[in-house]
Amino acid sequence: PYGTGTPASIVAGLLKDSGWNAAVAPLTGPRPVTTQILDGSGGKGAGTIAWLQAYFNVPVVVVTPPATGPTITVVLGPDFTARAFPAPGTRSG
Repeated sequence: PYGTGTPASIVAGLLKDSGWNAAVAPLTGPRPVTTQILDGSGGKGAGTIAWLQAYFNVPVVVVTPPATGPTITVVLGPDFTARAFPAPGTRSG
């Protein structure tokens, strides 16, 4: 079930199956150069942030808590996509 779709939809599906409230949303603004974890939880999501940081192995950017919507957002950049979904014949090891 995870072999098709965009990298974002595949990762969201994996996270949902692990019990996370994950969804795919359209990107607003420029594409990120690297994967980003945006923490707008005001410190309330410390456990979630720690898990996501360990899973994605990227730094966390603290942002202003949003008025509505998710307080923690993961934006997948091309670095994650290339590492998790390498082109055929490019995987090392």
